Order: sequence, then C-alpha cells, then structure tokens
Amino acid sequence: PNNGSNWYTIGNDYTPEGTATCIWNTLGLAAGTQYQVRAVAVDEVDLRGTSTSVTFTVNNPPKPPVLNAISSPTSASTINVSGSSVANGTVTIYVNSSSVATVSVGNGGTFTATGISLTAGTNVIQARAYDEKWNGLSEYSSSVIVVRDTSSPTVSILTPSTSRGVIILEAKAEDDLVNIREVVFEYYDSSWHHIESSDASVGG
Repeated sequence: PNNGSNWYTIGNDYTPEGTATCIWNTLGLAAGTQYQVRAVAVDEVDLRGTSTSVTFTVNNPPKPPVLNAISSPTSASTINVSGSSVANGTVTIYVNSSSVATVSVGNGGTFTATGISLTAGTNVIQARAYDEKWNGLSEYSSSVIVVRDTSSPTVSILTPSTSRGVIILEAKAEDDLVNIREVVFEYYDSSWHHIESSDASVGG
C-alpha cells in the first residue's frame, strides 16, 4: 500500500491458475486515511509488471477510549469520568454495562463526562467511541472499578464496663464494603470530647 509517501509490501501469493490472494488486516490504520494498492507480478527471470493502483479510504472504527483513574472507594453519588479518545469524535460512557452518557471529544483528543451516577456497591466504568465520520463503534475500553459505600460502619465498645485510673478501651468496627480507616474514642461530659491516646490501633 501507499499513503502518499512510500510503497510497502503487504504479502505475496500465486497459484497455477494465475490468481493471487492477499488478506490485509487494516485495523491498525488510522480511519479516514487514503491508501493506494497495487499488485506487482515477478516472473522467473525477475522481470516485473505493475498493475494500475487503486485508491481507497480506510473506514475502520476508532481504537477504544482510554479512561483516567477514578478515586475509589467513595461515598459520592456521582463522579466525573474523563479520558482520551479519537479527536473530534464521540464517547459513550457505560456503568455496569448500561449506557449512561454521551460526550464529545475535543480537538486535543480528551473528554470529560460529568455527573455520572453511581449505584451502591461495585460500579464497572467503561467507554466506547465513534470517530467524526461515524465509521463504527469501537471496542469497549479497559474497565475502571469504583466502589460506592453508602452504609456507615458498625462499631461497639468491648471493654471496659467499669474501671478507674488509666484504662484500656477496646472496640470492634466493621464495614461490609471498605476498610476501616480509624476508630475514634470519645467521652461525654455535657458534650462529646476526643480521648487522646498514645497507643491506639485499628483491628478487626
């Protein structure tokens, strides 16, 4: 093929019937680009004959979009989804296999979809793209997983029931979806006060 600069060999073939076949996978070529194709026959004394070239335009679907990382886990009900794709195209955002938004891609090949709703639990974010000539829908992008936690952790005091002087407080905290970051101990004396501790840790 030739795209206006050089000729490149795709493959070669020949049968006794005088026909030749070559299968060319053009999926790696940029959509909208014009190419010329020709055939060159070589005989056994190395004389060559060249066909008239044929011009065609590659109309393959664009490559899948690339999504930017998204903070997870989160308690937010909506997020922004951004990434890169074919310039001046269109990107459709999917959450758990359902289409939720369609946005335009700028000249620089970037896009942002705002206010994408999350369900409680695991959300699988993907995207697909059309180029500006609508040459077909791309494959799905790689997935970005966002976990939305809507339930507060449970916590209970284990010890002590009564004591005096310096005492050791223990509590058990659990969350079904995410890790516990910390447990804060407080005491009440007309209002709640933080208990300072020089040796505090978080366990199961």
